[in-house]
Amino acid sequence: MIIYGTKSIGNVVKSGKFHCPNCKREQNYRLKRYKRYFHLFFIPLFSTADLGDELECCYCHTSYVPGSMLNEDEYTPQNPHGTVKAANPIGLTAANSGKRVGAFAIDVVLIYILYSVFSSFNYWFFFEILAFIYFVACDILLKGSSLGKLLLSMKVSDYEDDNMLTMPKVIIRNVIKTLSGFLPLLYLIAFLNEDRQALHDKAISSIVVDRIN
Repeated sequence: MIIYGTKSIGNVVKSGKFHCPNCKREQNYRLKRYKRYFHLFFIPLFSTADLGDELECCYCHTSYVPGSMLNEDEYTPQNPHGTVKAANPIGLTAANSGKRVGAFAIDVVLIYILYSVFSSFNYWFFFEILAFIYFVACDILLKGSSLGKLLLSMKVSDYEDDNMLTMPKVIIRNVIKTLSGFLPLLYLIAFLNEDRQALHDKAISSIVVDRIN
């Protein structure tokens, strides 16, 4: 049985500060861009329509029409980022696809070297377990980067606030990433959306971005 259909998803494309009429004071906001996605087994694969933007107060969660709250320097429907630099660029600066492929290739080589040390365990399943341990350890010790990502100046961040992933998210992300190794075509999902999120990113709302420091 194949389960498919469409669903609406809102991604944060910008954040900043504005005067919230409901709170009656300056608050942080999230600007969300909604799109309709085709999904297969509830996994969004590609967008089919733009549904518009919504500005949400981070404190009271009241939603507003962006153009009524922000001036043209801060927002237009054609350019949601405006001419003013976003306070929080998360969701806007997804790492280059080529860099991600390069980092993954470096990580696979390093994992294979470790795997070769335990050559008596000549099983692909053992390679996947080793990969899981490697990526979890790197995410914790290197603050969201594997060795490959670190060499190419990238990290994994929480999609909503650009913070490090919590331990449960690190575990879930890498469990799904490891299981995807048994069906490598799932990695191609990262090339089908503008935020370059793979299945394991979408599952826990994470994103790979360039490391600034």
